[in-house]
Amino acid sequence: MTHPAEIRFNKNIAYLQQHYPYLYNLAQNTPLRKLTLDMDDHGRVDIHSGNAYFYNGDARAFARQEAEQFNTIVAPGNAIHGLRPHGANAFKAQRYFSRSITRLYQDTPVDQTEDYQIPDFLALVAIMGIGAGFHIEELVNRREILALIIYETDPEEFVTSLYCIDWEAIFLKFSERGKSIQLVIGDFKLATDQYAVLWNQLIDHPPSFSLCTYLYNHRNQDKYRKVIKKIQKDLKVYLSLWGYYDDEINQMNNALHNFRAGNELLPLADEQAMNCPAFIIGSGPSLDDRIEDIRKYQGKAVLYSAGTALRALYKQGIKPDFHIEIESHYEPFRVISEINDPEYLQDITLICSAQTTPKIPPMFGKVMLFTKDSTAIHELTKDLTDQIRGTTPTCTNAALAICYHLNHQQVFLFGTDYGFRNTGSHHSKNSIYYSEQRSDLVKQSTNYQQQDLIEIESVDGSPMQTTMIYNASRRRLESDISYFLKNRTIEVYNCANGAKIENAQHMEKSHFCSLMESSSAQKESDLQLMENKKRAVFSPEFLQQRTDELESNLRKIADDILNMMGSGQKNLTQHYQNLHIVGQYLSFGLSRYGALQFLIRGAIWHYLHAGASVALKLQDSPEKMAQYIELWETNFRHFINTVPDHVHNVVSKEFNDSDPWIHTAIDDPDCPEYEP
Repeated sequence: MTHPAEIRFNKNIAYLQQHYPYLYNLAQNTPLRKLTLDMDDHGRVDIHSGNAYFYNGDARAFARQEAEQFNTIVAPGNAIHGLRPHGANAFKAQRYFSRSITRLYQDTPVDQTEDYQIPDFLALVAIMGIGAGFHIEELVNRREILALIIYETDPEEFVTSLYCIDWEAIFLKFSERGKSIQLVIGDFKLATDQYAVLWNQLIDHPPSFSLCTYLYNHRNQDKYRKVIKKIQKDLKVYLSLWGYYDDEINQMNNALHNFRAGNELLPLADEQAMNCPAFIIGSGPSLDDRIEDIRKYQGKAVLYSAGTALRALYKQGIKPDFHIEIESHYEPFRVISEINDPEYLQDITLICSAQTTPKIPPMFGKVMLFTKDSTAIHELTKDLTDQIRGTTPTCTNAALAICYHLNHQQVFLFGTDYGFRNTGSHHSKNSIYYSEQRSDLVKQSTNYQQQDLIEIESVDGSPMQTTMIYNASRRRLESDISYFLKNRTIEVYNCANGAKIENAQHMEKSHFCSLMESSSAQKESDLQLMENKKRAVFSPEFLQQRTDELESNLRKIADDILNMMGSGQKNLTQHYQNLHIVGQYLSFGLSRYGALQFLIRGAIWHYLHAGASVALKLQDSPEKMAQYIELWETNFRHFINTVPDHVHNVVSKEFNDSDPWIHTAIDDPDCPEYEP
């Protein structure tokens, strides 16, 4: 007679083969080598690994108790510390999207200081660890869950669960529109991979991730505790990456100005190596201590100034070969203008993102435009220039990405402190940050509040302080260096006296000077190599063709979203399911439109958060909540329906100096709007 566990296994395998071939193949190719499944005559189950058992002899009893503990913590009415509603004062831009969503927040003000209350459903649950799987059965049978991620780093545990639980019944719990279930299973041995895989799954679940996400660590495993801690730490970084439509369309407008002006695009990547080392120069406080090293060896290296470092070099009489800019904001134009030496700038080649404010390129002798990653502008430049990875969030990130793209073999970082040892010495004394002519915006950027600062490790092991954006910049730099090292040979040295940078060896002055003295490199040949590379320029006809395609696809996106949304959702559960439908489209449907997704994705994220957060705040007042849900739906539908018309008005106008957008900052309340 066939054992019930064998029957259950075969039933699960047949179901997976038909509906989830990936999981079927995983199960078929994963023999039980480390784990042993024990079942006694009374139906008690345990899993044996090495010298230990998972469940003290009874997996079902363990699961009931563990699930009950979890349910007690996430019981309806309990507090949850999710991301607050942004509120009417959160959006400083004075353009189309910001005005739209600000009106929504103004019409329904809610308390932004108190925690949320957990509703009678769980919006997003991530269960880490499968084991026998009984805890999963317990949880989905006791609570309504809208989105479930099941994460396991040992495929053998998934195989043991096939003998214990009915997976088909679990999957069917999530067959309703607005509900979802994902199994993420793999032999992720590295801690960084364990974190990254789960993180990428979580961010695919807006708006519930960052607002009402519940993390369930089965058997309280140490490897998952570390992952949870890192996720909680990186939430602030995630929020800073949302972006929003006003900024994206402003970038598109700048790029079209720069393309139509006849500026060249950065050459496509090739195999020709740059033999001369690169000096990347930021404006951190330690730049002043190493400026003489840069001066002494500038003939043996290609110099890249990054953002505000240009003024610091100018004050020291050093002229970089290339200057890097990435910001679409008007402020960098003010900063560069403060140098007030046209002859100096005309001898420098500007390498800037396509969305750089169009006032900047004419200031330099030569210009090459590049396309950043994660920008809709790539839909215009695809096949003409590469999408450069790792160019955000600051100019030093972009400089390293450019050096990698141009095939530099050796890179030295100067003034890349990514923080400071005291708030009174936060940048080079020769930078704009200490100029009497600095703008109010620059002054505000260094008005550091102690509660907003983060403590990190410096190159000498002592603690130092940094801001959220500088920390995000350092973290991204570390990630990109790691990526670069996996793909080709590149040496990156940290000559700054600031933050410790993983994968960038700190190099003291004596070691650096010794290395440079022994170098026979001369930069003229590398500069000539750059000069000889083929660079594309847009024709007006080709650019028109690309913008026509962009407009057509954006209308398709708007129609997709409007057609998939439900209407008249009165209760909170239905409303969240409606939000999840749109969120799933953002994560899995929008990608078929390529880089165009970045034009609209951030705005939709913000709208979904507004819809979820304010409604959750109003759940104790059903009538007000229903009114808000209706208001949110009306506003969101109007924005999605009209945004293609807004884009048309921006991209089809005359691109000349009369465009008010290139003369004003995005937060200028007096700037005219291209209303649809």
